[in-house]
Amino acid sequence: MRPLAPEWVDRLVSALYDDLYQRKILTIRERHIATLSALVAMGDTRPQLRFQMLAAFHLGFTRAEIEEILIQNSVFSGFSSSEILPSMKLCFSLAA
Repeated sequence: MRPLAPEWVDRLVSALYDDLYQRKILTIRERHIATLSALVAMGDTRPQLRFQMLAAFHLGFTRAEIEEILIQNSVFSGFSSSEILPSMKLCFSLAA
């Protein structure tokens, strides 16, 4: 998206990471669980889902924890395996 609207992307990223992710009510782990859950529920979010899964790895989530988050959410979101499985495969191979 950056090539089309760089200023918009910068504002979006700033709003998310400089404001929303700095609130003190949830931990960063809880925020990532919520983020992964929302992306699974939305569907058609493969690039964002991959990015957030890799971010979760960098935050110390284990493969089993990420799998469980995705399993729990996919059951209630219509099991969008077209999004989840390819993203899991790529992220797990990159994190190995």
